[in-house]
Amino acid sequence: MNYKLPSLNIIATAVYFAWMNKAEFLRAIALPTLLLVSCSAVGNIFLKSIPGYLWLPYVLVYGLCFSYLAITCHRLILIEAGDRHRTYKAKLGYRELRFLGWVVAIYTIDTILRIPVSLLIQSAGGSMFVGANGKLTEWAKQIASIPALYVFARLSLAFPAAAIDKHSGLRWSWLRTRGNGWRIFVVVCLFPWIFGIVLEAIAREEATVLEQVVLAIFGFLGLAVEIIALSYVYKDIAKHYVGDSSQVDAETRTSSTVSSTEKFHSLEQSGSDNKLYVVAKVGLIIAIGYLLVGSLISYLVK
Repeated sequence: MNYKLPSLNIIATAVYFAWMNKAEFLRAIALPTLLLVSCSAVGNIFLKSIPGYLWLPYVLVYGLCFSYLAITCHRLILIEAGDRHRTYKAKLGYRELRFLGWVVAIYTIDTILRIPVSLLIQSAGGSMFVGANGKLTEWAKQIASIPALYVFARLSLAFPAAAIDKHSGLRWSWLRTRGNGWRIFVVVCLFPWIFGIVLEAIAREEATVLEQVVLAIFGFLGLAVEIIALSYVYKDIAKHYVGDSSQVDAETRTSSTVSSTEKFHSLEQSGSDNKLYVVAKVGLIIAIGYLLVGSLISYLVK
């Protein structure tokens, strides 16, 4: 297939969608974000002092909360508004458990693939790759993760497929992403990495608990936008495969009337200049907003 995924345009579209439809976006992700922030707070406060056997229940709860957020974001883009919260014809939470199963499977593959590359780089030696303690430097770890992240990107279409109850596996995702692996890598891996660097840059070393909560909220909001970007990747690629396109269209066009969701999808056709302006504006607001919050809290604490 000669189709080339417009990676940067998809990222801009995801940010643009979230910003131009703030009420719908924030209302949809409010509960899963609150659950994830609460889980993170509990983990930071208590898990260092509790028995190790309690880690598994915590990880399971956290994983289900993450699945809840991811499924909500995917369905916000891929499902007609009236059907987004339709109960799956199975036991309560089946969709989240199934989605979490894909998360565990794909991240396990990612972890396994990192090991031989890390060992290869470590055996090459050199102060650039191996520190004084004999372990890989952070820069070397980043390099070693690239092949695994590429595979992760190629398999990532299984996530939105699972969110809309499609039984599409890893082989299906690998075949559908052929020829666009590095373009999807930009959306699924590079975009979150850059966003993480931005969060680290605006974070203060002596941040208060409230600041950490605010930063965590920003982080999960960014995660939601990243998931929406993957939804657009899925939707865009599906349009270029007759079978997949019919799957998505059957879910997203169940009514002949123009719904609010259809209006949201028209954002995909908005001009690139306008999208880039909104992306820059959102980034600036987040940075300034967090710095102002940090300064205000520091002033009140003193």
